[in-house]
Amino acid sequence: MRDAFGGAFFIKLMLIFFAIYISFIAIALSYTKAFRVKNTIINYIEDNETYNNDIAIMIDNYVKEMNYYVSSVGPNGSNTRYSQCDSRGYCVDEVYSDELRGKYYKVTTFIEINFPFFNINVLVPITGETRVVTK
Repeated sequence: MRDAFGGAFFIKLMLIFFAIYISFIAIALSYTKAFRVKNTIINYIEDNETYNNDIAIMIDNYVKEMNYYVSSVGPNGSNTRYSQCDSRGYCVDEVYSDELRGKYYKVTTFIEINFPFFNINVLVPITGETRVVTK
């Protein structure tokens, strides 16, 4: 009987570590995708030196192609702090700077981590900035 209890405990312990390992890999892959989307948006803006409707359409096509979507960000999302963002889950803010004598864009993408058993949702922003694009 003692061997059966020890074997069951060992199997439960292995399942817990396996779940932690899978969670870590999933978070790492989500982070990589969000980081890649942010860098590509910054490259689109820097190559065209502005952010307008044409660039927004190009960015939307790229984001759809990458299957990047964060449900709690955007006009329909539950996070009111980021309600001015795109519906796919990224934000592009125009920032004017007097010391740099121009403007630059601040791009924010997100990782959404859900823990359904504990009813916890974590939203991690990843932010980057373009160089000064206009003078």
